[in-house]
Parts: sequence; C-alpha cells; structure tokens
Amino acid sequence: MLLRFAFSNFLSVRDRQELMLTASTLRDQPSRLLAAGAGGMQVVPVAAIYGANASGKTNILLGLRHLINTILYSHSHRDPGGGTAAQPFRLDENSLQSPSRFDIDFMLDGVRYHFGFEETREAVTEEWLHAYPRGRRQEWYHRQAKGPITFGPALAGRNRTIEELMRPNSLFISAAVQNNHEQLSPIFNFLRDNFTFILYDRSSLVDSPRLAGVLSGGDRELENILKFLSHADVGIRELKVEDRDRKEEVSEFLTDF
Repeated sequence: MLLRFAFSNFLSVRDRQELMLTASTLRDQPSRLLAAGAGGMQVVPVAAIYGANASGKTNILLGLRHLINTILYSHSHRDPGGGTAAQPFRLDENSLQSPSRFDIDFMLDGVRYHFGFEETREAVTEEWLHAYPRGRRQEWYHRQAKGPITFGPALAGRNRTIEELMRPNSLFISAAVQNNHEQLSPIFNFLRDNFTFILYDRSSLVDSPRLAGVLSGGDRELENILKFLSHADVGIRELKVEDRDRKEEVSEFLTDF
C-alpha cells in the first residue's frame, strides 16, 4: 500500500514535490478510507492530480515510475559502463550538477517501509532503506557516495558480497534481489506486482503491451474495467476488445497530426 511519494530535480520539477495518500482528519470520511497496519493509520483509496496544461502533472507519475523502474531494473538492464537514467531539471545550472532525489513510504505485511535514493547522470550517490516494525525505526542499510554501505543488524544476508557485485549506476536493492536476497525480495516483489503505469503519449498509443495484456485478460478483467468506468460515471456501459494491427496507421496519423 502506497503511503507517500516525493521527488525533486527531475524533468520539469526542480523543488521537492510530495504526493500524500495518508488521510486527513479534517475532510476524509472514515467509511471511505483504507486501514494501513495496526497503528490506526488510514489511507485514501484514490488520488487525483489536477492543474493547468503543461504544469507537470504527468511528470509526477513519471517520477514514481522512474523510482520503481530503477529498483526493478537498474542492476539487470543498465549498461555496466554507462550512467543512470536521471533527467535533472535543465533550466538551472546548479540543478544540472545536483543529484535527483526520490523517496517512498509504503506498507507491506503490516510494516511501514521508507526507501529512497539520490542519483546524478553518472551514478547513484545515496540510497537508504528503513523499516518500522511496531512503529520503531530500523535502519536496514545506508549507502553513500564514499565509503562502504552501513548495514543495520536487522538486515540479514550476504550483504557485503552483494555490495562487491553492485555497480555505481545500480541500486543495492536491485543487485541484492538479482542475487536472491531473501529479506529484500518481498519488497522488490511488492513494488513489481502492485504498480502499473498507463500514460497517454505517443509510445503508449502505438505500442502498450502492458495495457494490451490487461485488456486480453478475459471476462474478469473486462468486468473490473467496466465496474471502474461505471463508478467514474463517464457514460460507458459496454466494452469490447478487438485485436487489430493498426500500429502503422496510428503512427502515420500521429506524425501527420
């Protein structure tokens, strides 16, 4: 369960921005909230990001997607001799030379976790993971640009061996899971299995295999989509999926447009 996401110095966002999903005691109705763990924390089931055109709304989702993808793929997909996928704010010279920062809070099996990292276009400069079992903070590890990673006593496993295998442009958690780290694998699996990004852009219109997979998931998936559309009250009452190869046609239309 996602509780909070924050980032800075990424695409059009220079200063820190934060998306909070924890409920407010002022306006949110308790009957419509989700319980998060045993500490009484409550979370809203949905959030809307609204604002003027070209004000950076999509970049919030792109920032969250970048955080997730860096955890999942930085060790297995990045060129060992290359840099990172950082895209710092370009309209300020200091920002270009400064690291981008991403951090997230989430609940997993009743425990709150806080994870984050900073990266330049060349390398990861900082990374950390904290757990809060029974509300008490445990530092599992803290990586900085210089010196060895600091590992807390709560994180078991072959941490030093994995640290030696980790590259400057990959996250420790990404390298650890690729090497079967038992304690970090559930976090990796949670982030892999519970975040789907469907963004409206040219690439998603021409080729969106994740969306195609959802739509081809059978009657149950279509029923869930229809139920969502019904609650959104957009006037759609029926949904039919047809398999057509129109990528070239759509691509030509978008180019002309």
